[in-house]
Amino acid sequence: MIVRDFLICLLQMYLLEDLEKNMLPYRRENFWGKFLVYFVVALIMLGINHLESSIFNMVMIPVTYMIVSMVVFRGNIWKKLVIVCCYYVLAIIPEFLFATLTNAYGVTGASEGFGTEIEKTLALLLMSTMTFLFIKCINQVTRKRDYLTIENKTFTVLLMLPTATIIILGCVFYSNISFEGMNRVMVPVGASLLLLTNIFIFSVFDRFVEKSEEVKKMDRLYQKSRVEIANLQYMNKVNEDNRAFLHDINKFICTVAGLMEEGENQEVKEIMEHLGVRIQSLQKGVYCEHPILNSILCERKFLAESKNISYKITLGNDLRLDFLEELDMISIVGNLLDNALEAAEKTKDGRYVECRMYMGNEEHFLVMEFCNGYVVPLLKDKDRYISTKRDADSHGIGLHTVGKLVKKYAGIMRVEAGEREFSVKLIFTIK
Repeated sequence: MIVRDFLICLLQMYLLEDLEKNMLPYRRENFWGKFLVYFVVALIMLGINHLESSIFNMVMIPVTYMIVSMVVFRGNIWKKLVIVCCYYVLAIIPEFLFATLTNAYGVTGASEGFGTEIEKTLALLLMSTMTFLFIKCINQVTRKRDYLTIENKTFTVLLMLPTATIIILGCVFYSNISFEGMNRVMVPVGASLLLLTNIFIFSVFDRFVEKSEEVKKMDRLYQKSRVEIANLQYMNKVNEDNRAFLHDINKFICTVAGLMEEGENQEVKEIMEHLGVRIQSLQKGVYCEHPILNSILCERKFLAESKNISYKITLGNDLRLDFLEELDMISIVGNLLDNALEAAEKTKDGRYVECRMYMGNEEHFLVMEFCNGYVVPLLKDKDRYISTKRDADSHGIGLHTVGKLVKKYAGIMRVEAGEREFSVKLIFTIK
């Protein structure tokens, strides 16, 4: 019967994978590599089960699940722990139901086991089948989402009900409650309802995540609309400047012609230099051909000029921006420029913001660099810089969320804080 118990352990590994693959990406894609992990962990679980210590089993089985999750899947440790706890509840409730209904483990009387090995095999198969069906139900109500981007505090919602379920079942199992009369019916019914609620919580969680994503999308659409409106206002201003310049240029030409006839070459030179400055300032109004990026850069230019901040934009030739979603570009570039302008505004000397974008490594990399002067010490929580504002919510999406967006494109984000300069460098690999 060792073979049977080992196969049951392997089946539990498969069910854990079936639940977790719908929420987290694989770290190991190779089938045989994953199978080797499952094989070894199933042997460990077999040894734990044969020690016949329920307390030790309740502690170590989740640990083995966690080992599999860490080795096979990528993602945050806390998210993996939440999924493991949810799966553990889905696996032990069927066992608890059989224990109370059939007296399999001596919970309701003096019996310490199953009548025969065949009876035990059938019971184990039925329990595994129940868990299998529950996992498939959960997979139907959960959609394939990027759960890696979901904050841990949001993901913790999933943990509350499984934790409460484990505590309740543990108390019932070890409290020597009589399972006769109405208890014989009510306890299994209550356990069944707990199980269904644990399944239902996945559906609620998925809808919650969906609504949260919709709110974020609407917020980013609002940002895009704001940028487009700002760009329209900017273009109207540019058109007005151009019309004014064209209106004045006839006067300049007539004046220059008259001065040349009188031999006033110095005056002609000054007027031509003035014309050159005017033309150059008009040319600075367009940074690139990409409408969204140009809108972002132009909008911040107005803000920098109003605050007397030096604003320098340097863009390389043939920038590859097509792989970035427009909303993500607005969030990344716009917020980093806003942060830079805010920090530069607080300085007395060296009020500047610089942005450089260029292609590297034979156009396989897109590099974005943002630099600004600053004097206010930045608060740092572990490896994360946080706002120095009193109202942290007004800091926009912040460096932390920009980092998440960079990870979305498998990019690299480097943050450096010198004595007088703060810089952020983003590197995107273009396939």
